[in-house]
Amino acid sequence: MKLSGRSFSRFVPAVVVAVVLGLMPALTFAQASNPAAELPWDWTLGSYRQTANVVVGDDELVVEISDTSALRERGLSYHADLLPNTGMLFVYDDIGKRIYWMKGMNFCLDIVWINDGQILDAAESVCPEPDRSDADLDRYASPPEVQYVLEVPAGWLAEHGYGAGTPVDLSSLDQ
Repeated sequence: MKLSGRSFSRFVPAVVVAVVLGLMPALTFAQASNPAAELPWDWTLGSYRQTANVVVGDDELVVEISDTSALRERGLSYHADLLPNTGMLFVYDDIGKRIYWMKGMNFCLDIVWINDGQILDAAESVCPEPDRSDADLDRYASPPEVQYVLEVPAGWLAEHGYGAGTPVDLSSLDQ
């Protein structure tokens, strides 16, 4: 079959749409059978799901590492929730004032400010604000300057009795 230039320009987009629509059930199945499978919106960030074990007090958490601008900007906003004993650790190259918000979030969090191997402070049980514009969302700033920010499910700190001064072992990051 020979296609003219005009026919070809109509044919290619139709094929692309058909291929993408054909892949959607496979992508949905892949995510359902393998929660670590990348979804289409993750492709721009690549295979980034680097994890580490972090020990807070006496409890070990498996955390996703956010150590680039793109990963820190995305944060947990694409998650439906956090599984027990999991979280996200934001890693910065320097020590500084950190400001967080709940843009695009689907669940409540404890935001934990960490430096020098211990919790310095936390914003506990902060929740999404779905009826507010981005400009009007509350901001949560680290009172001290920190190099690490840990996000865990809301109430996790209180449930485990952790607060300022609780030791945090981040040695798995050095491996």
